[in-house]
Amino acid sequence: MTKTSTKKRIFIVEYGYELFNKGGFSNITINKIAKAGHFSVMSIYYIFNSKKALQNEILSIALGSFKSKLSYKTAKSVSELNERLMAAFKEVPGLIHEVICNNEVVINRLTGIVAPLLAEICPHRYQS
Repeated sequence: MTKTSTKKRIFIVEYGYELFNKGGFSNITINKIAKAGHFSVMSIYYIFNSKKALQNEILSIALGSFKSKLSYKTAKSVSELNERLMAAFKEVPGLIHEVICNNEVVINRLTGIVAPLLAEICPHRYQS
């Protein structure tokens, strides 16, 4: 990938991430991203091949941001973890939208992030 297409890829993801946080994946269209970033629709498809590929990249970034908000140190209680969860969801509001819309992929990936943290706090209750 050239330097120009790498920069373009970053900008496309940034615009997509911004739209995601305003209303989840239902708010993301290739046309909206193209318009916001002054890109052609074809250039977005050239870089990502599909809307799903772009969504996967945006989701990975959103979940990374969410996870970093949660696990910078071990929570000492469920209430402390709850506070961190609320802060993390405020940081990445698009995830809330996807949970409300019952997006199983997002819910499963969030569970994979939160379950180990709960297991640290209450090992007798959350054993696998």
